Amino acid sequence: MDIEKFTRQRKALGYSQVALSQGICTQSTLSKFENNGEVPSLAILGQLCRRLGLTIDDLNDDDVQAVRHVRVSLDKIEEAMMAEHFPQAIKQLAGMKPAAMTASQAQMRHYYLQGIMATLTNQPGSAALFNFTKILEELDEGHQTIYSQPAYLGSGILYARRGKMDQADFFFAKVISYLHGGDSERARTDQREYLRICTMSQSIMPSLSAWPLVTGC
Repeated sequence: MDIEKFTRQRKALGYSQVALSQGICTQSTLSKFENNGEVPSLAILGQLCRRLGLTIDDLNDDDVQAVRHVRVSLDKIEEAMMAEHFPQAIKQLAGMKPAAMTASQAQMRHYYLQGIMATLTNQPGSAALFNFTKILEELDEGHQTIYSQPAYLGSGILYARRGKMDQADFFFAKVISYLHGGDSERARTDQREYLRICTMSQSIMPSLSAWPLVTGC
């Protein structure tokens, strides 16, 4: 990870460590990152990068062009999914291998898209749950990134379809709690993440009054 690039950007924008970390983490956490290479959680690092106009991928030491190519490809897949062009999205996803992605954010995004696509197109539940589990139990064990939320939502939908309402409630409650987290939290997300939150809202809110609306999505 190119920590020097992060530090150069902070200084170029005139941020002190105290000013940059305010509202995100302690100054000590930021100092340990810049001076000792102790990388904070993805949620914290993502917020710090956004404040500097960077992304986590921008700090990746590997081929920048390759990282950007993956990001653009995932953008196109997500746009196709949002437009309900499912065959196109599925074909593009099949051509990408998350194991070859060096950025964990890209891996999580791939698994999120793969899991949601499997859910939306009624593929076997085990296929979707595998992708959600990769996020929740491996790549985002602390459940601090945006990608845990659609993983919770997709898991809830799958359990609801099986008629296992207790398990579905468990996952839906987590998403509802996140959505009620307050405007200040949402303001720290970028536009694409906010779109995901809006999509989750539209998907899950009908479940509060009628389960069939969720199980039929």
